[in-house]
Amino acid sequence: MSFHSTVLVLFLSILLAGASPAVGIAAENGSIKARISQVVANDIVYLRELVRNPQRALDTSRIHGLLEFATQPKTEPAALEVPSLDDATGAYFEGTINKPLAHVVKYQFNSEFPSFLVIPTSIRLNDWDEKPAESVSSILNRLDSSTAPFLMVHGREHEEITPDLVTGTYFRYEVKRSFIALKDKDRRYLISISIQDEPSQIGRKGLVVNDADWVYFYSGIEGVPITGLGWAKSYIYKSLVVNILFEPEPGKSQTRSVFFKWLDAGWNGINMTEHHHLIEGFQRFISGSKAMLESSKLPTSEYLARLVSHVRNLPEEELTARLKPYAEFMERTAATNSDLRRREYAPLIKNGAYLTKATREEREVTLINEYMKAIIGKPTPVGSAPLE
Repeated sequence: MSFHSTVLVLFLSILLAGASPAVGIAAENGSIKARISQVVANDIVYLRELVRNPQRALDTSRIHGLLEFATQPKTEPAALEVPSLDDATGAYFEGTINKPLAHVVKYQFNSEFPSFLVIPTSIRLNDWDEKPAESVSSILNRLDSSTAPFLMVHGREHEEITPDLVTGTYFRYEVKRSFIALKDKDRRYLISISIQDEPSQIGRKGLVVNDADWVYFYSGIEGVPITGLGWAKSYIYKSLVVNILFEPEPGKSQTRSVFFKWLDAGWNGINMTEHHHLIEGFQRFISGSKAMLESSKLPTSEYLARLVSHVRNLPEEELTARLKPYAEFMERTAATNSDLRRREYAPLIKNGAYLTKATREEREVTLINEYMKAIIGKPTPVGSAPLE
C-alpha cells in the first residue's frame, strides 16, 4: 500500500470512528467498506428476541446504540455493509417522507385498515390475524402524557408481496410484529419489528406489468416465471425487518424512515438473495409510500376504513361486476404485452379467468387498490369508489 493510500485509510478510520461509533470500517482487497458495528447488530438481535418473547419487558438501554446510529447522518446509507444474520442477507436503507410522524403512523400502521392501501408497490395484501391490544397511533400519542419510558404492543398478521422486480415471483407468509413508542433525548420514535420465522407458501408466478402505475399480474401458479426455472419451488425461508421512524428536526413536517432487513429466500434451501435485491426493494417501498402519504388527495383515515369495510361487504355478484372493467383492461393490455401472452397466462387473462380463480380476499384487494389509484389520480379502469 502506498503512502497516500495509507493516509487515506487512517483518515477514513478516524473520521468514521469519531463521527459514528455505531459504524465500523474494514479494508478488503485494498477497498474501504463501512459496515454497521456489532453494537448495532446486537441491539437488533435483542429486539428480535423481544418479539419472539413478548412477555419480556424492554430495557431501553439495550437499544441506545441502535437509536444513536439511526439518527446519525450518513453519506451513502445503502452502501453500508450489514452483517449476515442466521445466514440471511442483510441491508440498510433510509428514506424521508415529507409528513409528520403522527401522519405516517396513522396511515401506515392503522388497526382499522390494512397498510397495503398506502404501500402499493410492495404489498399486495395484508391484514391482522391478531390485532395489537391498542392502536399504534394511540401509543405514540400517549407518550407525552405517560410516565412510562416506552409503550409497546404486539400482533400477528399475514402478508403477500407484489411480484418481485427480478424474478416476478410473489409470496405469502405470516409475521409476528411488535411496535415500540419511546422517547430518547426529547425525540419520539416509533419502532416496528416484524419477524417471519416459518417459511412462506410456495412462491407463485407473477408479473410487473407497469410498476410506475402499480399494475401487477398474479397468476396463482406455483413456480418461478423465469425460463428454465418455471418448475422451481421457491420460498422466503425467513426474514427480519426493523423500521425506525422519527422526526429529524423538531417542528418540521418530515419523517425519517430507517430500515434494516435480513432476508433468506430462494429454492432448494439455498439463499439466492443479494444485497442489491434488498436495496431495490427498499427504493420501491419508499417510492410507493411517498406517493400515497405525501399526496394532498389522500383522504382521512376514517374514510379509508369505510372504504375497506364497504368493499368487504359487497355481495359476490356486485364485486364481480365492479371488477369486470379491470379484467377487460388486463385483456387489452395482454394484446400488446408479450409477457402477459405467455402460454400459461393466456387462458387466465381471457375473460378475467384469473380473477374468477382468485380468493375472495384477493378480489377485494384488487378492487381496493384500484380505488386507491383513483383517489390520488393514477389511471384505473374501475373509476372512483361509490362512497360519499
